[in-house]
Amino acid sequence: LDIVRCIKTNNRGQCRGSKNGFSTATHEYVHFCFRVVHQRQVEYVLVKWEHSGKVVRRAWVRIPADHAYRTRAGLSLRKAETGRWTVRVESGSGTELANTQFEIKG
Repeated sequence: LDIVRCIKTNNRGQCRGSKNGFSTATHEYVHFCFRVVHQRQVEYVLVKWEHSGKVVRRAWVRIPADHAYRTRAGLSLRKAETGRWTVRVESGSGTELANTQFEIKG
């Protein structure tokens, strides 16, 4: 994986910039954008959202048979879930491919 970042998408849904802090007062979502460079075969990766060390959300993302594919996973921001977060991407076999941390403030 490369181009790994947490961002707020622009009004066209494009991943631009990078942030590690978000506020429930000014943001509705945080997006984890990444690019997969792999063999030309369909694969699935698992995106795990962890809050205070516990996995609270997970989503499988289908990666098509393209050499390089950009995608993202999103998290709705809730005031009750402020604090430190970690988002991880794992292969279908459970190998961690990337991770990043960010903070949500109320």
